[in-house]
Amino acid sequence: MTDIRLRLAGAEDIPAIAGLIRDIDLYYRSPDVQTIEATEARLRQHDFGGTAKFEILLAEIDEGQGWQAAGIATLATLYSTNASRPAFFIKDLFVRDAWRGHGLGRKLMRRIAALALERDYARIDWTAEAGSPDTLRFYDSIGAQRREEKIFFRLNGENLRTLAEE
Repeated sequence: MTDIRLRLAGAEDIPAIAGLIRDIDLYYRSPDVQTIEATEARLRQHDFGGTAKFEILLAEIDEGQGWQAAGIATLATLYSTNASRPAFFIKDLFVRDAWRGHGLGRKLMRRIAALALERDYARIDWTAEAGSPDTLRFYDSIGAQRREEKIFFRLNGENLRTLAEE
């Protein structure tokens, strides 16, 4: 029998989180795939498990050989000015290939929703890859509302430096 647990991760989970982050980078064919060691160092540098400005929800599976990291959700808290309450922003929701189709994504989203309600947060926001119909169907299936009127922007790299130095 397979046991599943979801929990907010701490500093002791950095090695497992780094492995999942590497899997995310490989899945999305990121040009910036880092080594697991470099990712661990970055998580420690940003004091994950301490004063970091983000949280990680970890999904773990035990098939009789100990708990193994199977999925992850990275969460940041924002402030919704129109609701005058905090809100979650999900940066990543990822389940390893071997565990896709087993309900882990839905379990992660249900736990995030429960955390939002426990904390009196107004909502949960996230983005999704437009070219991933399975992902879009999943989000539709949980009752998420698409916000087609919104456009996602990013400022990074040289453009970020240029603006900061104006």
